[in-house]
Amino acid sequence: MISLNLKNRILLRVYALFLLRQMKNSIVIESLVFAVLMCALFFIVSVPSVLSNIWTSGNIYRYLISAVSEADLAVQLILVSVVIVTIVRMRNLIPYGLKFRQLTA
Repeated sequence: MISLNLKNRILLRVYALFLLRQMKNSIVIESLVFAVLMCALFFIVSVPSVLSNIWTSGNIYRYLISAVSEADLAVQLILVSVVIVTIVRMRNLIPYGLKFRQLTA
């Protein structure tokens, strides 16, 4: 039983190292961080309630500003993190888009 447990520990470490080597590509890491942040945001915030409140309010911009400013600190930090990750992803993906456009033109 002990050797099986040791074997599982060794395999877990091997798999972890393999995954770390595969994640050298920053797009994979950024996508993973973005997915985790979005899952955390959907876990904390009721998206259907937010969408219904947006449509019932008259001014969407004013509603979003007031909702973000009156939200909990955790929600604000997650939203700021999502914006930062999105900006970084767009910055890293723009060169790929330009290369693809040159190849198709």
